This record gives sequence, C-alpha cells and structure tokens, in this order.
Amino acid sequence: MALSIKIIGVSNIMVGLLTIIISFPLVANKVPMNRIYGIRFEQSFESQEKWVEINRYGGSQMMGWSIPLILLGVAPFFLPLARRSLWIAVLFLAPLIYLIPVLISYFYAKHL
Repeated sequence: MALSIKIIGVSNIMVGLLTIIISFPLVANKVPMNRIYGIRFEQSFESQEKWVEINRYGGSQMMGWSIPLILLGVAPFFLPLARRSLWIAVLFLAPLIYLIPVLISYFYAKHL
C-alpha cells in the first residue's frame, strides 16, 4: 500500500507543477481573450481590461494554491505513514484544493 500512496503523491506533484506551468501565461498576460483557455467567468468577457485583470488574479491564485498540493504530494516520501488509509484519502482528494482559488477568483471577478 505504501507504493500506492507514493504514486498518488507523485500524481499530486505533477498536477501542481502542470497547473503552475499552465497558469504562468495567464499571470504574464500572454493569453488573449478567447473561449478555450483562461479564467472564463462571465465578467472576464466584459472588456479587455477585465480579461487581463481577472486572468492575472486567477492565474496567480492557481499558482499559489499549487504549492500546498505539491507539498502534500511530497509529504508521503518524508513523513511516517502510520494511518495509510487516511493518507490515501487525503492525497486522493487533494486536487480538490483548486476549488478554493476558483471560488476566490469568482468572487474577485464579481466585485471587480
């Protein structure tokens, strides 16, 4: 079972790193307004300025919340795994952490 915990941990590390890579162009304002890639709330399409601001903010939130996911992915390699089933549940559900920056970005866009 320790191998499965480590596989899930590596998966979380990879998801976190991929999210940082995907979010970087948003923060750097390299993504023009489109319907495929970016923080696409209704408010994002009201103007170019709002698109830039919402995507910069949302991208930075996604990058910031990737750090705890990466740390959770690294944890099984260094911490004792006394309660393996609890660790599996935590690591398996860890990507749900991205609901936090999505909600933060949504409320930011609503009040912009």
